[in-house]
Order: sequence, then structure tokens, then C-alpha cells
Amino acid sequence: MREIQKLYEAKSFLFLGCGWTVDDTTFQALFLEAVKHKSDLEHFMLVRHGGVDEFKKLRENMLDKGIKVISYGEEYSDLPEYFERLANEISNCNQAGSRQWGQLNGTDTVRIENKGTELT
Repeated sequence: MREIQKLYEAKSFLFLGCGWTVDDTTFQALFLEAVKHKSDLEHFMLVRHGGVDEFKKLRENMLDKGIKVISYGEEYSDLPEYFERLANEISNCNQAGSRQWGQLNGTDTVRIENKGTELT
């Protein structure tokens, strides 16, 4: 668990396919420890939008843990298209050589910086 904690404090995490699994006691211990050692790192969770109330509840719950919840669409089948648009945004950012703001899936704004292609 300590090794995962070190990684969580040093690298940005992308939670994909977790949903409410993050309510598991192992995840809760990780998040509790992370709150104690607050860093500027951003963590993300990609989820299917589902219902508005459910999405808002998950978003609020994860925000307390320093995780930004981003919807990739209404259906699981929307995920490949979301990744394609994200890759295109990163590619366009690299070609422009400057910071850009992109609107992905109409629900969340993601900042992309050209620092060796980091998504922040």
C-alpha cells in the first residue's frame, strides 16, 4: 500500500472503469493519506455520464479526494471517440506549441500544456 501511496503523491492518476469502486476501504485509505500530504498533482476519473444526479454526487464525492470527474459520454461505446478527440487536442496543442483550452464532450474543460505532452 505504501508504494501505491508514493506513486499517488508523485504522479497523476487516471481512474478508468472504477465508478463507485473507489468507495472500497483500500481506496479510502489511499485518499485519506493523500489528503494529509496534499500536493499540486491532479487526478482524474473518466466515467459514463449516466444520470445527472448520480454524476453530480460522484463528482462532489471525488472532489473531496482531489479527483476531477470527467464524463466521456452517455454510453460506454462513447469512450473510444472521447480518446480520439483527446488525442487530437493533444496533437493540435503540440503543433501549435502553446497552451490551449479544449472542450471535451461538452461537459468538462481540460487544460492541455505542451510540456512533453502532459495532460493537466
